[in-house]
Amino acid sequence: MTAIEEFKAALQHPRFCYTRAKNPSHPSGAWQTTDDLWVVVYGFGDEDYKHATAYLPFKEAVPIMEELGARFPLSPTEGMGRY
Repeated sequence: MTAIEEFKAALQHPRFCYTRAKNPSHPSGAWQTTDDLWVVVYGFGDEDYKHATAYLPFKEAVPIMEELGARFPLSPTEGMGRY
């Protein structure tokens, strides 16, 4: 499964929780432009704890989220989800 397929599947998974945008190359997740950001999808796994299930660069992730009707938070540091 490609990263894009994994991202789509994670967003549509029944145990999807929320997305978070962060800069994986900076310890605090701080960013300057959206070029620094990756969108991480969090959900519950088989072990019943939340963890990252998929991730893509921001510019690739946003069109997929729009295509699937997922809304991105107003602030790149706010969560979005069903839980």
